[in-house]
Amino acid sequence: MGHIIKPVPYPAGPHPDKGNRGFKPLKGKTLTEIIAAVPEAAQDEALASILNDINSANSALFSIGCGSADVLEPSGGCRVWGYVEFAINDKQAALDRTAYFHIFVQFAALLSAHFNQKVQFVWILQGARFKDAGVDGFSCWVDVNTHEHPNKESARDCWNKSLEALRACLSGVIYLKLNGAIITNFDRIY
Repeated sequence: MGHIIKPVPYPAGPHPDKGNRGFKPLKGKTLTEIIAAVPEAAQDEALASILNDINSANSALFSIGCGSADVLEPSGGCRVWGYVEFAINDKQAALDRTAYFHIFVQFAALLSAHFNQKVQFVWILQGARFKDAGVDGFSCWVDVNTHEHPNKESARDCWNKSLEALRACLSGVIYLKLNGAIITNFDRIY
């Protein structure tokens, strides 16, 4: 668990063309609008797909940030590193660490049943202050780091399959369990 309380929305960094472009509220946006708003999605089809699903109207989640980069290794190989950050889109459930844990458990089950890529997923739960909604809660950052591959194409193929697995899990989050009750009507943050 991270020890920083991240404000959402957050502004772009000092060099938005080289990294942090700031929070973009994408809930309910079309894929075309997402690609127009998020340069990372325009450059990475797998990121665009996961952002589209997380931000769909029936999803219990919303995206906070994302990124990806090809990393050339000294050996001449290549890997892909990136992340997707999301939050639960309910003012009460966003405060509940166990709601995020349930999503992680579903993802772990999915991986153990159908996944054979050489990649590392690191899930980091961190504090978040959702300023527009006046709510403190949590967000989840999923770090995705492929192992080294002999070339960029095979590293990107691994990345795409890895993000597809994450997308399959996160797009299935359309209801939440909170204190034993199933929530389908959300008090939305975004």
